[in-house]
Amino acid sequence: MSITSLEKDGKFIIKLGETFVFSDQAEFRAIYEKSLGQKKLSVEIDFSIVNYIDSSALGMLLLINDYVAANH
Repeated sequence: MSITSLEKDGKFIIKLGETFVFSDQAEFRAIYEKSLGQKKLSVEIDFSIVNYIDSSALGMLLLINDYVAANH
């Protein structure tokens, strides 16, 4: 899966591919930890083309929420 990200208008946008599953965990985490760092940006996750999410992906969303809350 390919996860992409960009900064636009004070937002950090993570665009997900067609699936969001356990095997995406390392890539997803690396993207937001590397790109956000200590930047004070709001985070938007783009699910526009996602057609499948497994239960571990829901956990990844909780982890990014915790990361942003702790670091921003």
